[in-house]
Amino acid sequence: MLGCNGAVFSSFIQRDEGFESYRYNVACAASLCNLYVEQRWFAIDPFLIYAQQHTEPTVGDEIPLRTQGQRLFRLRAREAGFNSIAVVPCHTAAGRSRMGVLYLTIEDLDYFTIETIALAKMCLRSIAAELLEWWSRKIRGELLRNLSIRDDELRLLRLAHQGFGSIGARALVGPGPAMGDAHGCAAAPGPTGLLCIVVLGCRLAEPDRRA
Repeated sequence: MLGCNGAVFSSFIQRDEGFESYRYNVACAASLCNLYVEQRWFAIDPFLIYAQQHTEPTVGDEIPLRTQGQRLFRLRAREAGFNSIAVVPCHTAAGRSRMGVLYLTIEDLDYFTIETIALAKMCLRSIAAELLEWWSRKIRGELLRNLSIRDDELRLLRLAHQGFGSIGARALVGPGPAMGDAHGCAAAPGPTGLLCIVVLGCRLAEPDRRA
C-alpha cells in the first residue's frame, strides 16, 4: 500500500489573521517542488484546502478543482508523476491554526481508491500524525534557538504560563545566578528520492494572481 514513488508532507500554521506559514517535507521531483514555490501554489493547493476543512483521508481525484490555477497545478503534478494521490489530513487541538496533510503518490492511475484508502486509514493517519509531531518539535527547537532560550528559562516560562510568580517558580526550579525572574519571562515572545525542506511565509494581504 505504501510502495509509492513520491510523498509530500505539508504543515500549516496560522499565527494571526494576517500571516500564514507553510512548511514542506518533500520526496518527489525537484522540478515540481521549485515550480510549486515559484507559482505560489501553496495559496491555492486544493489538497491543502481540503485538509483544512476535512479530517477523512481521500483520493486526490475526488477533490474538486475550482479555479484555473488549481487545474494547472494538478496538470503539472500529473506530468511529474503525481497520477494517483492519497490525501491524508492531520489535525491538532489548535484546529485549523495548526494542522498538516500528507500526500502519497504513484504513477499507476488506479493505485489509490476510496476502498484501499479506507483499509489503510489507520496506518495513513498514524504516519501523518508522526510527521506533524516531528515538525512541531522542529519548529519549537528553531524558536528556542532563535530566541536563545536556555532550558532553565524554558522551565520558568512554563511555570509563569501556569500562573506561578517569581518566588514559586524559583522554589520549583531552584536558585541559580543565571536564572531570570518569572514575571519577566512571562512577557517573552511566546527527481524521486530527493529530500528537501521548504519553508514559506505568506502575507494574506498580498493578492493572489494565479488563482
